Amino acid sequence: MGCIYKCMDCDDNDKCTEEYCDIKEGCMYVDTECCDNNECTTDSCDPKNGCEYDYVDCDDDDKCTDDHCDCVLGCTHDP
Repeated sequence: MGCIYKCMDCDDNDKCTEEYCDIKEGCMYVDTECCDNNECTTDSCDPKNGCEYDYVDCDDDDKCTDDHCDCVLGCTHDP
């Protein structure tokens, strides 16, 4: 009978990492990329909840501008 290999559980219970097992290195962890390509959100990762996208506040406190957010351009402030 030859070598017997047992599968390793590399799950670190962190929703901000992707885990895999490398034959030579063992468990490997790669940070999850939380990018929604939306300039109107701030992208982050919470280990328990995973990717989070919080809306950007575009208010420039200038009552003479109309503030809004464009998904490609980000915050805009029209007169």
